Amino acid sequence: MNKHSAALGDIKKAKALCVAAIVAVLVATLWPFNAFPRNRVTWLKGANGIKFEKAGIAMSEEALSLPQTTGQSAYSLEIFVRPASNKFSRTILGFFNPKSGRKLLVKEWADGLFATHDASLLSDNSKTFNFYVRHVFHSGTLALVEISSGRTGTVVYVNGARAEYFPKFQITSSDLSANVVLGTSPVAYQPWSGEIRGLGLYAKELTPAEASQHYLTWTEPNRRLSADMQGVIARYTFTESAGREIHNEVASRPVLWIPATFHIPNKPFLESPAKEFRNSGAYAYEAVTNVAGFIPLGIAVCCYLAWAKNSWNAFFLTTAFCGLMSCSIEILQYYIPSRGSGTTDIITNTVGGALGALLTQWSLVRRFLQRTDILPAAE
Repeated sequence: MNKHSAALGDIKKAKALCVAAIVAVLVATLWPFNAFPRNRVTWLKGANGIKFEKAGIAMSEEALSLPQTTGQSAYSLEIFVRPASNKFSRTILGFFNPKSGRKLLVKEWADGLFATHDASLLSDNSKTFNFYVRHVFHSGTLALVEISSGRTGTVVYVNGARAEYFPKFQITSSDLSANVVLGTSPVAYQPWSGEIRGLGLYAKELTPAEASQHYLTWTEPNRRLSADMQGVIARYTFTESAGREIHNEVASRPVLWIPATFHIPNKPFLESPAKEFRNSGAYAYEAVTNVAGFIPLGIAVCCYLAWAKNSWNAFFLTTAFCGLMSCSIEILQYYIPSRGSGTTDIITNTVGGALGALLTQWSLVRRFLQRTDILPAAE
């Protein structure tokens, strides 16, 4: 009787350890479970513009309408901003076409400007998909960035002055026939902090004289941008000062709106490992961390199951449980704006759970677990 009571006590101890491990994983991967965080965008006081703090977004619900010009291959965009910091990599402006999946991102990368068609390519020596311009942004300082693209490549102007030229990078109609997103990436949690004072889009290349003149007009207290109307697709000067709508001054659409809650408009659901892969140390570190994070769970679950199953059945059931739990977490993370939803984590978590279960078969670990009465002694 005493032996039976002791066994029941040991099973309860193993069960408690298993429950604690499950709760710890859920807290680490889902907390705080807030599917509808407040959108941290406010109107500036005493100036035209909006301010992004922590996680904020302004976006269009429809694509930009481009002029139907045969052979058109020249487009320019300009954005007038004041970054709050220059320590991180964050997306200021994004264009995303949900039908084609094509995107163009304009990012603040430390104090530099990073523009990309494919954020998975961290290095592009040809500068066909990405380009980077150093020393563009300074914390708390206004900057006008103008990216002017034509048949012979792309010129970047900073505060009206030519900064760099990229002969292979081009902005096309496919890039701009898209929804506009301000303050974060359209497909990932990359919230930017700072102020956006103006946004302009043109179906033409900007000449050096135009770039310089635009800088002067954006920085004037009583700016009058209507002078240069040639090729204007959209211009947002943020003069509304209140409300949830930001109007295009040269056409009725698209309207940018400020939602009440923050979300990622085109976040992938259970993204494939091929699309998630990055050739970087950060990606490798995250993969190793996801494996290691599920090893304790694999040990705890396997120890509990070992009281009712033989060791190999416990191993296979533990591996299946960890895989199903990871899949459930990734599905739930799709609804949490600050989390990603991908299948790579399911694979690495399942591997971690399996390694944890295998560790219980290692004699050194097995003896320790048996001495602590978490794992049943061999008969």
